[in-house]
Amino acid sequence: MLKVKISKIGLMILTSVFCLFLSGVAAEKECWDSLGGGPTFTGNHNYPSGWFPEFQYDPNNPDEIDRNSSVEIKVIGGTTPYTWEVSGTGFSIPSSTTGRTNTLSADDTACGTATITVTDNYGVPVTGYVRCTTGQWVFKQHGCIMPGAGTEVASGSGPPWVAYEYIDGYRRQIQTSYWMGVENYLNCSMRDCCSSCDSGDCSEVSCQECVGDGRIPCLNEPTEALPDRSSCWKNLNPDYYEWECP
Repeated sequence: MLKVKISKIGLMILTSVFCLFLSGVAAEKECWDSLGGGPTFTGNHNYPSGWFPEFQYDPNNPDEIDRNSSVEIKVIGGTTPYTWEVSGTGFSIPSSTTGRTNTLSADDTACGTATITVTDNYGVPVTGYVRCTTGQWVFKQHGCIMPGAGTEVASGSGPPWVAYEYIDGYRRQIQTSYWMGVENYLNCSMRDCCSSCDSGDCSEVSCQECVGDGRIPCLNEPTEALPDRSSCWKNLNPDYYEWECP
């Protein structure tokens, strides 16, 4: 009987130590209840990194919304309750909602971009954007402001050229690549395409790959007969836009 009592006492001591460890971060009620009750802790507690999934705006949220319609918006990770806010022309989102999912609405005046900010219980904010279908891309400046993989949106010949577009939320980068000539016996590792810009402008911008698929400044184009074949390309017109009301 004595041995059994000692074992139970030892188990309670170990459980108490575990609960004391938890008290610095969470003070789990279930743990103390297993001992028949115990002290409670109030105030803010710092959780170690990795205890909760990363707080983020759900990448699967819709990119666009029509006037006089609503879409569902979600967040991932973080800790409840959440605070929801939206800015922009003609948009609304219920501030009373504190869960991971909320509803963005656009009225008959909505245009441009809805900027959605969600803050979790620990004051960590995330931001996402939804474009109203009523709006337009407004040019802001030349230059590589937001590089990305991009999508081919237009092409032509004489000489060959390809235009790429990259869109992220309310921002857009577009750029055009121009073919400058082919070399059958030298691959890209053996060429300096920037030194042969046909316009004489070999600045960083004209040879910079901002948006595209690897064509700038050199694209390897091997064939069975010409394994080292490559083409030089020049990058022009890197333009940055934002989605705004008409």
